[in-house]
Amino acid sequence: MTFTMKPQTTSTRDAVSHALREQIMMLELVPGTGISEKEISLKFNVSRTPIRESFVRLAQEGLLEILPQRGTFVSLIDLELVEEARFMREQL
Repeated sequence: MTFTMKPQTTSTRDAVSHALREQIMMLELVPGTGISEKEISLKFNVSRTPIRESFVRLAQEGLLEILPQRGTFVSLIDLELVEEARFMREQL
């Protein structure tokens, strides 16, 4: 997948967060996959600081798991949350 920056009004961190979020949601980054700041910074051709900030933001959203001294991983899909969402949609 090619990375394209959004309009200039978007910060690098926001653009990277958006791109990673899309890749996670579209399962291009498979749940449980380890990802590194260095690998992503090379892929998007940006410094590691916006990558690190993006990782923190995505971890707060529950899309990434940051395990100190072990690495960063794409969060596994929580089947209970999936079932709850399906139930809510069905009821509406």
